[in-house]
Order: sequence, then C-alpha cells, then structure tokens
Amino acid sequence: MPDARGELIFRAVYELAGCQKPMKRLWISSMEDSAIREGFENLRPGADYDGLRDAALCRAKVDWLVGINATRLFSVLYHRTLNIGRVMSPTLALIVQREAEIDAFKAGSVSTRWSWNYPTFPFPGNAWWIRPPPSS
Repeated sequence: MPDARGELIFRAVYELAGCQKPMKRLWISSMEDSAIREGFENLRPGADYDGLRDAALCRAKVDWLVGINATRLFSVLYHRTLNIGRVMSPTLALIVQREAEIDAFKAGSVSTRWSWNYPTFPFPGNAWWIRPPPSS
C-alpha cells in the first residue's frame, strides 16, 4: 500500500506546480521486470489515493494543533519554553523513564552469571581471559 506521507508530498508538489493534467498512479511491490510491466498495464487513477492524502493532511494538522496548543499551555504553566509534540513527548518520556531506572539501579541488585571463555591466539603459550578469572 502506498505511504500516506509520500502521497501528501506528491500532491503538494503537484498542486504547487499548478498542474491540471490528469494523473495515474503506479503501484508495484516488486522490482521484477514482470511486476513493473504489470504495474504499468494497470495504472490507477490518482483519485483512488485521495484518502491517503486526506489522512496524511489530517494527521499533519492534528500534529500542529496539538503541538502549538500544548507547547503554549505547558510554557505558560511552567514559565519557560517547553516544546510539546505527538512524537517528541512520548519519545522524551521513554528517555526520562530509562534515565530514572539507571539512577535507581543499585550495584549488586542483579545477579550475573559468568561464563569463562579462553580465546585461542596464534601465539603459543598466550592465555588471555575474556572476563577476569574467578576469585578463589
């Protein structure tokens, strides 16, 4: 299935260029010669993809509305500029959560199981530990 954001970009360029010519769209899921030929034999009207354009446009508008209003709200509440957005905020929340987990970590709270490996080197008599040797 075509990508909604890609469709929106195409439509923006098409409309900004002032193009009035009818459009037909090629959709292929393989780069095989036979699939490409079949795709060109079955071009679809551009109107078949209006829903994709509309979905991407709606998403872009919602992202902007949520971002601009949430940014203003939180900036006023906390008396400093706080940028809020649909993608940025959850991503930042994941980073903050992970940082809190790292800060709360206490050495020795996780048991580890060591396996002792002896690598082989081309030099006779060389013995190297991958991990420190076990204490006696």
